[in-house]
Amino acid sequence: MSRCALIIFLLVFCWQHTGCIDSLERSREGAPIGVLLPFTGDLAAGGYNLERAVLMAAEDVNTAHGIGGLVHIVTADTHSDVQRGMQSAENLIHNQKVISLIGPENTDIIKQMIPLVEQADLVQLLPGLTAPEIMDGIDPEEDDLRWFRLSPSVEMIGCTLAKRMYADGVRKVGLLYEPGDYTEKLADNVSRVFEDLDGDVVLSVDVLQPGKVSECASLAPDAVVLLAFPLVASSVLRDWAVMGTKTQWYFAPMVNTDAFMLNVPPGLVDGAVGVSPSIPFRSVNDFNSKFRARWFGDAPFDAAYFYYDALVVLAFAMESMRISGAGDDTLGEHILRVSGPPGTIVDWDDLGLGFSLLSQGQQINYRGASGTVDFKPNGDIDSGLLQFWTVRDHTIQATSLSPFVECLK
Repeated sequence: MSRCALIIFLLVFCWQHTGCIDSLERSREGAPIGVLLPFTGDLAAGGYNLERAVLMAAEDVNTAHGIGGLVHIVTADTHSDVQRGMQSAENLIHNQKVISLIGPENTDIIKQMIPLVEQADLVQLLPGLTAPEIMDGIDPEEDDLRWFRLSPSVEMIGCTLAKRMYADGVRKVGLLYEPGDYTEKLADNVSRVFEDLDGDVVLSVDVLQPGKVSECASLAPDAVVLLAFPLVASSVLRDWAVMGTKTQWYFAPMVNTDAFMLNVPPGLVDGAVGVSPSIPFRSVNDFNSKFRARWFGDAPFDAAYFYYDALVVLAFAMESMRISGAGDDTLGEHILRVSGPPGTIVDWDDLGLGFSLLSQGQQINYRGASGTVDFKPNGDIDSGLLQFWTVRDHTIQATSLSPFVECLK
Protein backbone atom coordinates (compact mmCIF):
# COMPACT_ATOMS: atom_id res chain seq x y z
CA MET A 1 0.00 0.00 0.00
CA SER A 2 1.38 3.43 -0.92
CA ARG A 3 1.97 6.11 1.71
CA CYS A 4 -0.92 8.15 0.34
CA ALA A 5 -3.30 5.20 0.40
CA LEU A 6 -2.31 4.27 3.96
CA ILE A 7 -2.81 7.82 5.20
CA ILE A 8 -6.23 8.06 3.59
CA PHE A 9 -7.30 4.71 4.99
CA LEU A 10 -6.19 5.56 8.53
CA LEU A 11 -7.60 9.09 8.49
CA VAL A 12 -11.01 8.13 7.17
CA PHE A 13 -11.18 5.07 9.42
CA CYS A 14 -10.36 7.12 12.49
CA TRP A 15 -12.75 9.93 11.58
CA GLN A 16 -15.56 7.39 11.43
CA HIS A 17 -14.84 5.31 14.54
CA THR A 18 -15.27 6.70 18.03
CA GLY A 19 -12.38 4.59 19.33
CA CYS A 20 -9.93 7.01 17.72
CA ILE A 21 -10.10 9.57 20.51
CA ASP A 22 -7.61 12.03 19.00
CA SER A 23 -9.66 12.26 15.81
CA LEU A 24 -13.03 13.02 17.39
CA GLU A 25 -12.63 16.78 17.04
CA ARG A 26 -11.41 16.57 13.44
CA SER A 27 -14.28 14.27 12.48
CA ARG A 28 -16.44 17.36 12.32
CA GLU A 29 -14.39 18.50 9.36
CA GLY A 30 -13.17 15.45 7.50
CA ALA A 31 -10.12 14.72 5.39
CA PRO A 32 -8.39 17.90 4.12
CA ILE A 33 -8.53 18.31 0.34
CA GLY A 34 -6.37 21.06 -1.14
CA VAL A 35 -7.83 23.25 -3.89
CA LEU A 36 -5.57 25.61 -5.84
CA LEU A 37 -7.39 28.43 -7.63
CA PRO A 38 -6.63 31.93 -8.92
CA PHE A 39 -8.28 34.51 -6.66
CA THR A 40 -5.96 37.31 -7.79
CA GLY A 41 -4.01 38.08 -10.96
CA ASP A 42 -4.84 37.63 -14.65
CA LEU A 43 -6.91 34.46 -14.19
CA ALA A 44 -8.85 35.65 -11.14
CA ALA A 45 -12.20 36.14 -12.90
CA GLY A 46 -13.31 32.54 -12.29
CA GLY A 47 -11.59 31.64 -9.04
CA TYR A 48 -14.43 32.24 -6.60
CA ASN A 49 -17.00 30.65 -8.90
CA LEU A 50 -14.96 27.45 -9.11
CA GLU A 51 -14.33 27.45 -5.37
CA ARG A 52 -18.08 27.61 -4.78
CA ALA A 53 -18.55 24.52 -6.95
CA VAL A 54 -16.07 22.56 -4.85
CA LEU A 55 -17.57 23.81 -1.59
CA MET A 56 -21.05 22.83 -2.78
CA ALA A 57 -19.75 19.38 -3.70
CA ALA A 58 -18.19 19.01 -0.25
CA GLU A 59 -21.50 19.93 1.38
CA ASP A 60 -23.35 17.41 -0.78
CA VAL A 61 -20.78 14.68 -0.12
CA ASN A 62 -20.79 15.18 3.65
CA THR A 63 -24.60 15.30 3.78
CA ALA A 64 -24.96 12.17 1.64
CA HIS A 65 -22.26 10.30 3.53
CA GLY A 66 -24.06 10.83 6.81
CA ILE A 67 -21.29 9.72 9.20
CA GLY A 68 -19.41 12.78 10.34
CA GLY A 69 -17.57 14.85 7.76
CA LEU A 70 -15.86 12.88 4.99
CA VAL A 71 -13.99 15.85 3.47
CA HIS A 72 -13.25 19.47 4.13
CA ILE A 73 -11.81 21.96 1.66
CA VAL A 74 -8.62 23.95 2.11
CA THR A 75 -8.25 26.56 -0.64
CA ALA A 76 -5.16 28.50 -1.65
CA ASP A 77 -4.58 31.35 -4.10
CA THR A 78 -2.20 30.73 -7.01
CA HIS A 79 -2.16 34.50 -7.70
CA SER A 80 -2.10 33.52 -11.40
CA ASP A 81 1.67 33.27 -10.96
CA VAL A 82 3.99 30.25 -11.11
CA GLN A 83 6.30 31.18 -8.24
CA ARG A 84 3.55 32.25 -5.85
CA GLY A 85 1.36 29.35 -6.98
CA MET A 86 4.14 26.92 -6.06
CA GLN A 87 4.43 28.53 -2.65
CA SER A 88 0.70 27.98 -2.12
CA ALA A 89 0.99 24.35 -3.24
CA GLU A 90 3.88 23.72 -0.86
CA ASN A 91 1.90 25.27 1.98
CA LEU A 92 -1.09 23.02 1.29
CA ILE A 93 1.07 19.90 1.21
CA HIS A 94 3.59 20.57 3.96
CA ASN A 95 1.66 22.76 6.41
CA GLN A 96 -2.02 22.02 5.79
CA LYS A 97 -1.28 18.29 5.28
CA VAL A 98 -3.81 17.84 2.50
CA ILE A 99 -4.24 14.28 1.27
CA SER A 100 -5.18 15.14 -2.33
CA LEU A 101 -5.23 18.16 -4.64
CA ILE A 102 -7.73 19.69 -7.05
CA GLY A 103 -6.50 22.24 -9.59
CA PRO A 104 -4.87 24.59 -10.44
CA GLU A 105 -6.05 26.26 -13.64
CA ASN A 106 -2.56 27.47 -14.63
CA THR A 107 -0.82 24.80 -16.73
CA ASP A 108 2.64 26.19 -16.04
CA ILE A 109 2.07 25.73 -12.30
CA ILE A 110 0.84 22.17 -12.91
CA LYS A 111 4.07 21.29 -14.71
CA GLN A 112 6.19 22.79 -11.92
CA MET A 113 4.21 20.82 -9.35
CA ILE A 114 4.95 17.38 -10.84
CA PRO A 115 8.01 16.59 -8.62
CA LEU A 116 6.22 18.01 -5.58
CA VAL A 117 3.15 15.80 -6.12
CA GLU A 118 5.33 12.73 -6.71
CA GLN A 119 7.45 13.36 -3.62
CA ALA A 120 4.36 13.84 -1.44
CA ASP A 121 2.75 10.71 -2.95
CA LEU A 122 -0.51 12.52 -3.72
CA VAL A 123 -3.27 12.35 -6.33
CA GLN A 124 -4.09 15.51 -8.26
CA LEU A 125 -7.35 16.01 -10.15
CA LEU A 126 -7.28 18.56 -12.97
CA PRO A 127 -10.76 19.85 -13.84
CA GLY A 128 -9.54 22.83 -15.88
CA LEU A 129 -7.57 23.27 -19.09
CA THR A 130 -4.41 21.23 -18.76
CA ALA A 131 -1.32 20.54 -20.82
CA PRO A 132 -0.98 17.14 -22.55
CA GLU A 133 2.40 16.28 -21.02
CA ILE A 134 0.69 15.54 -17.72
CA MET A 135 -0.70 12.31 -19.20
CA ASP A 136 1.96 11.55 -21.82
CA GLY A 137 4.31 8.74 -20.93
CA ILE A 138 2.22 7.32 -18.09
CA ASP A 139 2.22 3.52 -18.12
CA PRO A 140 -0.74 2.23 -16.08
CA GLU A 141 1.06 -1.09 -15.62
CA GLU A 142 4.16 0.50 -14.13
CA ASP A 143 3.27 3.95 -12.77
CA ASP A 144 1.01 5.01 -9.91
CA LEU A 145 -1.93 7.00 -11.19
CA ARG A 146 -1.52 10.50 -9.78
CA TRP A 147 -3.12 12.80 -12.34
CA PHE A 148 -6.68 12.76 -13.63
CA ARG A 149 -7.93 15.21 -16.24
CA LEU A 150 -11.66 15.83 -16.38
CA SER A 151 -11.79 18.28 -19.30
CA PRO A 152 -10.83 17.72 -22.96
CA SER A 153 -7.18 18.04 -23.95
CA VAL A 154 -5.58 20.56 -26.28
CA GLU A 155 -5.51 17.87 -28.97
CA MET A 156 -9.29 17.44 -28.80
CA ILE A 157 -10.02 21.17 -28.77
CA GLY A 158 -7.41 22.10 -31.39
CA CYS A 159 -8.48 19.37 -33.79
CA THR A 160 -12.18 20.24 -33.44
CA LEU A 161 -11.54 23.95 -33.96
CA ALA A 162 -9.37 23.37 -37.04
CA LYS A 163 -11.92 21.05 -38.63
CA ARG A 164 -14.72 23.53 -37.95
CA MET A 165 -12.81 26.35 -39.66
CA TYR A 166 -12.11 24.24 -42.72
CA ALA A 167 -15.76 23.15 -42.88
CA ASP A 168 -16.74 26.83 -42.73
CA GLY A 169 -14.75 27.48 -45.91
CA VAL A 170 -11.70 29.07 -44.25
CA ARG A 171 -8.54 28.31 -46.21
CA LYS A 172 -6.10 30.95 -44.96
CA VAL A 173 -5.84 31.59 -41.22
CA GLY A 174 -3.76 33.62 -38.78
CA LEU A 175 -3.13 32.42 -35.22
CA LEU A 176 -2.52 34.85 -32.38
CA TYR A 177 -1.72 33.23 -29.03
CA GLU A 178 -0.89 34.46 -25.57
CA PRO A 179 2.47 33.03 -24.42
CA GLY A 180 2.06 30.04 -22.13
CA ASP A 181 2.22 26.26 -22.23
CA TYR A 182 -1.46 25.65 -22.87
CA THR A 183 -2.06 28.36 -25.47
CA GLU A 184 1.13 27.58 -27.39
CA LYS A 185 0.31 23.87 -27.60
CA LEU A 186 -3.26 24.68 -28.60
CA ALA A 187 -1.88 26.86 -31.41
CA ASP A 188 0.42 24.03 -32.50
CA ASN A 189 -2.49 21.58 -32.65
CA VAL A 190 -4.76 23.95 -34.57
CA SER A 191 -1.95 24.65 -37.05
CA ARG A 192 -1.04 20.99 -37.54
CA VAL A 193 -4.58 19.79 -38.17
CA PHE A 194 -5.50 22.77 -40.36
CA GLU A 195 -2.43 22.24 -42.54
CA ASP A 196 -3.16 18.50 -42.76
CA LEU A 197 -6.50 19.55 -44.22
CA ASP A 198 -4.57 21.57 -46.86
CA GLY A 199 -5.28 24.88 -45.16
CA ASP A 200 -2.70 27.69 -45.06
CA VAL A 201 -1.50 29.10 -41.72
CA VAL A 202 -0.12 32.49 -42.74
CA LEU A 203 1.02 33.46 -39.26
CA SER A 204 1.23 31.78 -35.84
CA VAL A 205 2.76 34.13 -33.31
CA ASP A 206 2.95 35.35 -29.72
CA VAL A 207 0.44 38.19 -29.67
CA LEU A 208 2.39 40.12 -27.03
CA GLN A 209 5.26 40.74 -29.44
CA PRO A 210 5.13 44.35 -30.69
CA GLY A 211 3.49 44.85 -34.08
CA LYS A 212 2.18 41.29 -34.50
CA VAL A 213 -1.50 42.24 -34.42
CA SER A 214 -1.07 44.70 -37.28
CA GLU A 215 1.15 42.22 -39.15
CA CYS A 216 -1.60 39.61 -38.95
CA ALA A 217 -4.15 42.10 -40.28
CA SER A 218 -1.86 43.04 -43.18
CA LEU A 219 -1.73 39.40 -44.35
CA ALA A 220 -5.52 39.47 -44.89
CA PRO A 221 -6.35 35.93 -43.67
CA ASP A 222 -9.84 34.52 -44.13
CA ALA A 223 -10.07 34.22 -40.35
CA VAL A 224 -8.07 34.82 -37.18
CA VAL A 225 -7.86 32.37 -34.27
CA LEU A 226 -7.31 34.15 -30.96
CA LEU A 227 -5.97 31.82 -28.27
CA ALA A 228 -5.69 33.93 -25.14
CA PHE A 229 -7.21 34.42 -21.73
CA PRO A 230 -9.81 37.19 -21.30
CA LEU A 231 -7.51 40.01 -20.20
CA VAL A 232 -5.09 39.67 -23.12
CA ALA A 233 -7.81 38.69 -25.61
CA SER A 234 -9.88 41.81 -24.93
CA SER A 235 -6.78 43.99 -25.25
CA VAL A 236 -5.93 42.43 -28.64
CA LEU A 237 -9.46 42.99 -29.90
CA ARG A 238 -9.43 46.63 -28.85
CA ASP A 239 -6.17 47.09 -30.79
CA TRP A 240 -7.74 45.38 -33.79
CA ALA A 241 -10.77 47.67 -33.60
CA VAL A 242 -8.51 50.73 -33.85
CA MET A 243 -7.16 49.47 -37.19
CA GLY A 244 -10.70 49.27 -38.60
CA THR A 245 -10.06 45.89 -40.25
CA LYS A 246 -12.83 43.28 -40.26
CA THR A 247 -12.24 39.53 -40.04
CA GLN A 248 -13.88 36.28 -38.96
CA TRP A 249 -12.85 35.37 -35.44
CA TYR A 250 -12.46 31.93 -33.86
CA PHE A 251 -12.00 31.55 -30.10
CA ALA A 252 -10.82 28.92 -27.61
CA PRO A 253 -12.68 28.02 -24.38
CA MET A 254 -10.93 30.55 -22.15
CA VAL A 255 -13.03 33.50 -23.38
CA ASN A 256 -16.42 31.84 -23.10
CA THR A 257 -17.45 34.21 -20.32
CA ASP A 258 -19.75 37.21 -20.08
CA ALA A 259 -16.94 39.12 -18.37
CA PHE A 260 -14.86 38.86 -21.55
CA MET A 261 -17.65 40.35 -23.67
CA LEU A 262 -17.93 43.34 -21.35
CA ASN A 263 -14.42 44.41 -22.37
CA VAL A 264 -14.81 43.92 -26.14
CA PRO A 265 -15.97 46.75 -28.46
CA PRO A 266 -19.64 46.16 -29.40
CA GLY A 267 -20.13 44.51 -32.78
CA LEU A 268 -16.46 43.70 -33.32
CA VAL A 269 -16.78 39.94 -32.81
CA ASP A 270 -20.41 39.35 -33.80
CA GLY A 271 -20.45 36.14 -35.83
CA ALA A 272 -17.34 34.80 -34.09
CA VAL A 273 -17.19 31.05 -33.43
CA GLY A 274 -15.79 29.44 -30.30
CA VAL A 275 -15.48 25.94 -28.87
CA SER A 276 -15.72 24.81 -25.25
CA PRO A 277 -16.38 21.65 -23.25
CA SER A 278 -20.08 20.83 -23.36
CA ILE A 279 -22.28 20.29 -20.33
CA PRO A 280 -24.99 17.59 -20.77
CA PHE A 281 -28.48 18.98 -21.17
CA ARG A 282 -29.72 16.77 -18.36
CA SER A 283 -27.36 18.58 -15.93
CA VAL A 284 -27.54 22.20 -17.03
CA ASN A 285 -30.88 23.29 -15.59
CA ASP A 286 -30.77 21.30 -12.36
CA PHE A 287 -27.16 22.08 -11.50
CA ASN A 288 -27.59 25.72 -12.49
CA SER A 289 -30.66 26.06 -10.27
CA LYS A 290 -28.95 24.34 -7.34
CA PHE A 291 -25.84 26.48 -7.69
CA ARG A 292 -27.83 29.72 -7.94
CA ALA A 293 -29.93 28.82 -4.93
CA ARG A 294 -26.83 28.06 -2.86
CA TRP A 295 -24.77 31.07 -3.96
CA PHE A 296 -27.18 33.99 -3.92
CA GLY A 297 -28.11 33.92 -7.60
CA ASP A 298 -24.56 33.50 -8.95
CA ALA A 299 -24.55 31.26 -12.05
CA PRO A 300 -21.93 28.50 -12.44
CA PHE A 301 -19.23 28.86 -15.06
CA ASP A 302 -18.86 25.86 -17.38
CA ALA A 303 -15.70 24.83 -15.51
CA ALA A 304 -17.65 24.72 -12.25
CA TYR A 305 -19.35 21.48 -13.34
CA PHE A 306 -15.94 19.81 -13.72
CA TYR A 307 -14.70 21.07 -10.34
CA TYR A 308 -17.82 19.73 -8.65
CA ASP A 309 -17.26 16.31 -10.21
CA ALA A 310 -13.59 16.27 -9.23
CA LEU A 311 -14.43 16.48 -5.53
CA VAL A 312 -17.24 13.92 -5.75
CA VAL A 313 -15.10 11.36 -7.61
CA LEU A 314 -12.35 11.84 -5.05
CA ALA A 315 -14.77 11.36 -2.14
CA PHE A 316 -16.25 8.19 -3.62
CA ALA A 317 -12.73 6.84 -4.20
CA MET A 318 -11.75 7.57 -0.60
CA GLU A 319 -14.84 5.74 0.66
CA SER A 320 -14.16 2.83 -1.68
CA MET A 321 -10.62 2.60 -0.31
CA ARG A 322 -11.81 2.67 3.30
CA ILE A 323 -14.38 -0.06 2.74
CA SER A 324 -12.00 -2.32 0.83
CA GLY A 325 -9.49 -2.21 3.68
CA ALA A 326 -5.73 -1.74 3.75
CA GLY A 327 -4.97 -3.50 0.49
CA ASP A 328 -2.46 -2.70 -2.22
CA ASP A 329 -4.76 -0.65 -4.45
CA THR A 330 -3.86 3.02 -4.77
CA LEU A 331 -6.27 5.94 -4.54
CA GLY A 332 -5.87 6.36 -8.29
CA GLU A 333 -7.06 2.82 -8.87
CA HIS A 334 -10.10 3.48 -6.71
CA ILE A 335 -10.84 6.63 -8.75
CA LEU A 336 -10.95 4.47 -11.88
CA ARG A 337 -13.17 1.97 -10.06
CA VAL A 338 -15.88 4.45 -8.98
CA SER A 339 -15.97 6.62 -12.09
CA GLY A 340 -16.51 4.14 -14.92
CA PRO A 341 -18.17 0.84 -15.85
CA PRO A 342 -18.99 -1.71 -14.68
CA GLY A 343 -21.17 -0.70 -11.80
CA THR A 344 -24.50 0.91 -11.00
CA ILE A 345 -24.81 4.40 -12.43
CA VAL A 346 -24.87 7.06 -9.71
CA ASP A 347 -25.83 10.56 -10.80
CA TRP A 348 -24.40 13.75 -9.35
CA ASP A 349 -27.72 14.59 -7.68
CA ASP A 350 -28.07 11.19 -5.96
CA LEU A 351 -24.82 10.83 -4.04
CA GLY A 352 -26.50 8.99 -1.16
CA LEU A 353 -27.13 6.06 -3.50
CA GLY A 354 -23.41 5.88 -4.27
CA PHE A 355 -22.36 5.73 -0.63
CA SER A 356 -25.08 3.18 0.12
CA LEU A 357 -23.94 0.89 -2.70
CA LEU A 358 -20.30 1.18 -1.68
CA SER A 359 -21.18 0.28 1.91
CA GLN A 360 -22.79 -2.90 0.55
CA GLY A 361 -19.64 -3.81 -1.35
CA GLN A 362 -21.13 -3.01 -4.74
CA GLN A 363 -19.44 -1.18 -7.61
CA ILE A 364 -20.59 2.23 -8.78
CA ASN A 365 -20.20 4.25 -11.99
CA TYR A 366 -20.40 7.97 -11.22
CA ARG A 367 -22.17 10.07 -13.85
CA GLY A 368 -21.32 13.66 -13.13
CA ALA A 369 -22.70 17.10 -13.71
CA SER A 370 -20.08 17.56 -16.44
CA GLY A 371 -20.72 14.23 -18.15
CA THR A 372 -19.78 10.59 -17.83
CA VAL A 373 -16.39 11.16 -16.13
CA ASP A 374 -14.99 7.91 -17.55
CA PHE A 375 -11.20 7.87 -17.43
CA LYS A 376 -8.73 6.03 -19.61
CA PRO A 377 -6.22 3.80 -17.75
CA ASN A 378 -3.69 6.66 -17.85
CA GLY A 379 -6.08 9.10 -16.13
CA ASP A 380 -7.14 11.07 -19.20
CA ILE A 381 -10.84 11.65 -19.89
CA ASP A 382 -12.23 9.08 -22.29
CA SER A 383 -15.17 10.67 -24.10
CA GLY A 384 -17.57 13.57 -24.19
CA LEU A 385 -18.85 16.49 -26.21
CA LEU A 386 -17.56 19.87 -27.26
CA GLN A 387 -19.91 22.83 -27.63
CA PHE A 388 -19.66 25.35 -30.46
CA TRP A 389 -20.86 28.83 -29.64
CA THR A 390 -21.16 32.12 -31.47
CA VAL A 391 -21.54 35.81 -30.66
CA ARG A 392 -24.79 37.49 -31.62
CA ASP A 393 -25.73 41.01 -30.58
CA HIS A 394 -22.68 41.06 -28.34
CA THR A 395 -23.89 37.97 -26.46
CA ILE A 396 -22.40 34.46 -26.38
CA GLN A 397 -24.92 31.89 -27.59
CA ALA A 398 -24.51 28.11 -27.80
CA THR A 399 -25.02 26.51 -31.21
CA SER A 400 -24.11 22.92 -32.13
CA LEU A 401 -22.41 20.00 -30.39
CA SER A 402 -19.44 17.96 -31.60
CA PRO A 403 -18.16 14.63 -30.17
CA PHE A 404 -14.51 14.46 -29.20
CA VAL A 405 -12.53 13.77 -32.37
CA GLU A 406 -9.13 12.19 -32.83
CA CYS A 407 -6.49 14.54 -34.16
CA LEU A 408 -4.96 13.77 -37.53
CA LYS A 409 -1.54 12.17 -37.28
